[in-house]
Amino acid sequence: MNHAKIEAPGTARRAGRVGNLGPSAPGGYNRPIRTYLPPFSRRHRSAGFSFVELMFSMALLSIGLIGVAAAVYVGVGQTRSSLDDSNAAAVARQAAATLAQVMTRDNTSEWADSKYHAFPESNTPTPGALQLATAGSQVCASDPRYAWIPVYRRETDSLIAQLMIFVVRSEARPSFDSKDLTTFEALYPATLLPAPATTYSVTIHGNELELTTPSGPERIAPGTLILLNGGDAVVNGRVVRISARGDNSRWQLAPGQDLADAIDAHAREVAANPDAADPEFHPSVESAFIIGRGYADVTKPSLGYAGPSQAVAVYSTIVTLR
Repeated sequence: MNHAKIEAPGTARRAGRVGNLGPSAPGGYNRPIRTYLPPFSRRHRSAGFSFVELMFSMALLSIGLIGVAAAVYVGVGQTRSSLDDSNAAAVARQAAATLAQVMTRDNTSEWADSKYHAFPESNTPTPGALQLATAGSQVCASDPRYAWIPVYRRETDSLIAQLMIFVVRSEARPSFDSKDLTTFEALYPATLLPAPATTYSVTIHGNELELTTPSGPERIAPGTLILLNGGDAVVNGRVVRISARGDNSRWQLAPGQDLADAIDAHAREVAANPDAADPEFHPSVESAFIIGRGYADVTKPSLGYAGPSQAVAVYSTIVTLR
């Protein structure tokens, strides 16, 4: 008895040829199905970024590059600031050691006004003695970009002198040299001498300093250090740093330089003596020393100043006079 093999509809006979067959298709159930895939069109072969996508990507890239540039700028500034602080501390230590060796009871003037004085002074017993003794060492030998400027005060019959040592960095020129220790024109002190502000010209208004009749105001720039001299005891001998110029002849003090402790002390005095004390706190300053910008040409200082402030830092110490 012959048995016919019955195959399920929709199945191809030959292995690997599986597909759906219909009885109405040519060849019936025995014809294999071939799958047809259309070739990629020209549009798919040349696909890429659109102009809008490209512009959007460039905008994102620009934002990233701006952020990187800002970070690099801040990093460079912080690196220079750290380097300046490190070098300034070393320069100040050397300056203090030098002054301790050259300052004596005979060549260091006595003053009864409790103010700081620069080298030289008009009533030095030996005119120019201190300046001559220190001038050769004011420019740092190992790195002439740095130098130091001294001021001091010594009370009558005192065996000690209080020093302020300002460390500066050359900005208008590559480095300091002997010309920065020489006064070439009257009324213009040498670069490495503190510039005195006109007497009775300095007033403190909260967080602002006013020079009503300033001497050489163009020497002041952000970063300038100013030693307040004489006047009210709460401000005498204070050093403040300038952050920006305010209105007219006023300069804003840097954060932390606003004499908050002196203002608080004045407020307590007003509270204790409301009838006697002035409610406004405007301490007077007799004079000031300005450590700021350098001359554009040290041999012709009347031509003006150039570059940013040279002031780096200030250090104070006490030396015993030999």
